[in-house]
Amino acid sequence: MDVFADLEARLSLLSRSFSLHQGKLYKNPDLIETLKNIPVPLIAPGKHSIEGGEKPLKRKLAEVFLAQACRHDEIVLCNGGTHGLSLCFNLFVHLGRNRVHVISPYWMYLPGVIEQAGGQMDEIAALHDGALVPEPQLLELIESRLGCDSAALYLAVPANPLGNYASDDFVMQLIGLCEQHDIALIVDHAYFGFGERDTDTEHFPPLPDLYQHARVSNVFTFSKLMGIPGARLGFIHSSATHAAQLERLYRNTNYTLNSFSQTIAHHFLLEKHLISERRRLYFENLHLTQAALNDHCPLPSGGFFAFLPLPASLTLDDLLKAGIGVVDGRLFGAHYANYVRLCFTSEPPQRLKECLALLTSLIAGEN
Repeated sequence: MDVFADLEARLSLLSRSFSLHQGKLYKNPDLIETLKNIPVPLIAPGKHSIEGGEKPLKRKLAEVFLAQACRHDEIVLCNGGTHGLSLCFNLFVHLGRNRVHVISPYWMYLPGVIEQAGGQMDEIAALHDGALVPEPQLLELIESRLGCDSAALYLAVPANPLGNYASDDFVMQLIGLCEQHDIALIVDHAYFGFGERDTDTEHFPPLPDLYQHARVSNVFTFSKLMGIPGARLGFIHSSATHAAQLERLYRNTNYTLNSFSQTIAHHFLLEKHLISERRRLYFENLHLTQAALNDHCPLPSGGFFAFLPLPASLTLDDLLKAGIGVVDGRLFGAHYANYVRLCFTSEPPQRLKECLALLTSLIAGEN
């Protein structure tokens, strides 16, 4: 999106700025050094496992995320999280049943992905007057919008950009509504492993049983988890029946995943300390952000962002002139003209502290 290039250009003109508009963790792995530890050639048969091919990688994913390697037939590989979402929408959206109900604020590219699949997005705001809508009230609102033209519900866990988690009871009731209306629940786990539900960095958490329901399709990407967005690799977990259908869609729209990406992903799953270190660094910044923004917005419990309202006296341009790169809230839904999205994972702790201190002073009108 051009908005990122514009932000980068404007920040580059300043003597001091904070690159908080990007979604990367501030310390990404050195892939060259990491690859030195892989004992087999990268571009060759069998590079990502002894057996080679995609099945061993699927088995490893099922083992790590589902705790059962034998369930690899529920795993579909894809070219990143965006591609995984596209496959799901293309499977579940049909002529006459094309409405996709989305809780907002939402990931900024989501409307285009839904539109590409022939869907019509129905935005349901989860944020009102700077506070989260209570789940019972939000559930009633969602239920009132479901109808004969509904195709799917979309939920991000944790939410992007709010960073909150839906309660298990809320998700169970969403699943019940989906069964009642015979529609899919598509869950976006782009920030899986980065949140307060998964604070044990030494042990990678499996997908909770709740999300392994046959009505749910779960989409994952490795770009955040492993810090390798250029690898273009993700996967979908769904029922075996839906997985087979998604696999056919994938085969008809894309070539097989590249060997390099599969090598890297498999290596990270084998050497889990590479992921643990990223998650440890993440929690440092999350806790700093929560402490600094306690009085300013719904605090994120996961994900890489905070979504905060600005007072009328402060504009996005004011923040940019101060060297703080944020993204316009209007990109995340129709109700958020006075909001900005701030990424808290692009800077090390000391610089993040400095940025948050500057931000809160600007909000308070002290500068």
